Amino acid sequence: MTEMPKQFVRGVLQSGDSVPVSGVWRLDHDACRDKLELCLRKHELFPLCPSCGVSGCFRLLEEVQHISEDPDFQ
Repeated sequence: MTEMPKQFVRGVLQSGDSVPVSGVWRLDHDACRDKLELCLRKHELFPLCPSCGVSGCFRLLEEVQHISEDPDFQ
């Protein structure tokens, strides 16, 4: 079993952190009003806000396995 980062256990990760699980993540930050939902793959880095370029906090909304992680498609 993969050990999750302590930040993920608390439910919040930041831009530049490694994505622990593939899924739909919500980006929240104070620099702009956009509350974006992004589909991110495991092991990618959390991005800066695509609207304003500022670092933000990410919360997992739904874990979704990427097709590249599905053994039927390997």
